[in-house]
Amino acid sequence: MTNRTAPQLLMVDTDVLIDYLRDQPEAVAFLEGSEQALATSVITVAELYAGVRDGEERQRLDAFVAAFDVLALDREPAQRAGLWRRQ
Repeated sequence: MTNRTAPQLLMVDTDVLIDYLRDQPEAVAFLEGSEQALATSVITVAELYAGVRDGEERQRLDAFVAAFDVLALDREPAQRAGLWRRQ
């Protein structure tokens, strides 16, 4: 039997996604160069939609968010995400 581990998800926050959507080179390189599956939180999705305009911008955001695993958070994954930068 093969020992398989679940793929690691990289949880991306609002600032990085907004920078990506604004074509900031560092954010684009970071996300497009990631070898990990990308995820975001329900909080980040809410923040992105809070600033979106109806019409084409909303449609583009719908498609963009659909590309991510969206995670519901409770204390443990929120703590891990917050502490990840310390690694």
